[in-house]
Amino acid sequence: MAASDGATSLGIVASSVPEVSTSGMSRSEHKSNTTRVILAGLIGNFMEWYDFAVYGYLATVIGKQFFPSENPTVSLIAAFGAFAAGFLVRPLGGLVLVALVMCWGASMQ
Repeated sequence: MAASDGATSLGIVASSVPEVSTSGMSRSEHKSNTTRVILAGLIGNFMEWYDFAVYGYLATVIGKQFFPSENPTVSLIAAFGAFAAGFLVRPLGGLVLVALVMCWGASMQ
């Protein structure tokens, strides 16, 4: 693959992403906006990992209540299996949503 092929494909991807103009923002507004974005990302990340921690901590109770079995190990494995399924499917949902947004964005132009 030649170097120009890579540059061309990057140009196509870069041209399909809308540019965000910050020229109308003052320096303090830009800093405030950046701080808000970082804070929102931190809060979302904290909430997601808190959810995982609580689910992991309560896995034995969830296993007994939602996956009743004679063997408590089977219930626990079923509870962790449901947790793993949700954990593994989230990135796939992200990929699907990105594809839908890209199609929707392309049709808007």
